[in-house]
Amino acid sequence: MNPLIVEYGIQTEDSTHRIHVDVIGKKVFVYKTQNGIDAMPEPISIKCENDWNAGDYYIIYPKWANGMPTARGIRIKHTDIKGCISANIPEKLIPNNSAETTSEKGKAGVVIVVEMLQSGLLPLQFTVTEINDLQEQISGQDLHADKLLLQVKFDYGASQRGLFMQTHERNLYGMH
Repeated sequence: MNPLIVEYGIQTEDSTHRIHVDVIGKKVFVYKTQNGIDAMPEPISIKCENDWNAGDYYIIYPKWANGMPTARGIRIKHTDIKGCISANIPEKLIPNNSAETTSEKGKAGVVIVVEMLQSGLLPLQFTVTEINDLQEQISGQDLHADKLLLQVKFDYGASQRGLFMQTHERNLYGMH
């Protein structure tokens, strides 16, 4: 097993939905987290050494990490994820400069998603339940909607290459 990379990704998070932000393709992709997991082939978790690169999974070795692995994952076409919806990012929200660090990319993605949510430009799927209890209706509750927990991923080139579904990460800076 690779001691530098630990299981940390879509299959371990508590989100209800994921939003991938692709500033190159000028699109966001929104889907229920469980639908993303369901679209991924096995092995998602590592049980033996051969699982690291099984199927289309691969390990990322960025130049800035001096040859050290930083993540494991797979690219999945958004059309292969049940219920995945795309929306165009307005030109005014596309950053002028490219974000370099993971933190900068994350912040840039969140800024885009917040603006799109507040402007009503981002479609979200959730379950709505009609309330039939008279007391709840009197108190002003006719419908209940799921609580949404959103994970934002800054995903360069996702429109062309597919959404990157991370399953493992090397935590270089002890952030979690």
